[in-house]
Amino acid sequence: MMRWSTSQVVIGHYRGHINRGCENRTRVNLSVQAVEEERPWLNAQQVDTYGTCFRGTSLDPEWSPPDIGVVKCNVNADWRNAAVMSGVAWVARDCYGSVLYHAREVFTGSSNRIMAELRCILWALQSLRDLRLENVIISSDCQAAIAALYNPRDWPRYRMWLDAISRAAKSFRFINFELVSCPANFIARDIAESVIRDGRFNSYLAARGPVWLQYQLRSEAQRGPAWLQYQLRSEAPAWLNNLLRSEPQGGPARFHNRLSNEPQGGPAWLYNRFRSEAQAGPAWL
Repeated sequence: MMRWSTSQVVIGHYRGHINRGCENRTRVNLSVQAVEEERPWLNAQQVDTYGTCFRGTSLDPEWSPPDIGVVKCNVNADWRNAAVMSGVAWVARDCYGSVLYHAREVFTGSSNRIMAELRCILWALQSLRDLRLENVIISSDCQAAIAALYNPRDWPRYRMWLDAISRAAKSFRFINFELVSCPANFIARDIAESVIRDGRFNSYLAARGPVWLQYQLRSEAQRGPAWLQYQLRSEAPAWLNNLLRSEPQGGPARFHNRLSNEPQGGPAWLYNRFRSEAQAGPAWL
């Protein structure tokens, strides 16, 4: 996971021009040639041109929630070729997996997947800024786009987009760009793909998630409160993990009894905090 402070990390608008006839074919041919020339360098850097995943590195196949107070925004550009439009989408969720906003748009042709993804990231940042969100994580499954954001000097071809993203990022108190697996980015991918697949060319920004993806959204959100998962992994003992999983309602009373019955009285720090809590539970829980 790569973290940028706002001093390192910026908005610009781009309006693509639709080229027709011979001019368009020439532009497409040049785009293909440029990608092919770029491929040896990408291979040497262990970067996937079309951004599917890290080579030789395992990525979590499931969506993972952000910390408390942070919004995770999954983005995706459904790029097919330089001659056709690309469907793009982003989905912003909180630490509980609840969808705050989602949006869909259609872009004019981009020369390759990397450029389409960078344009999508810029659009998402502009939208999140207008919604006055301050702490965000941008999650993309395009490895090359994330690599370009991390080392912009190594990607001079995309300088215009990288500079625009850098300027837009200064609008946020905290911003982080991360690479995720394609399965973990399923919601954003499916919305983006629906533009061309289902002919959904109407652009929109809406609160909450799309109705036709509610089942997937619920299944991802019901993996447990995000902040609790992170807290348990970093602080809680194994028996506490197991106990919480076995308690449908959290069971404060049973939890308290379990602490009292521990051979050594349970962890002192947790037991003392339990006794002092009005809710009969540790403060972080």
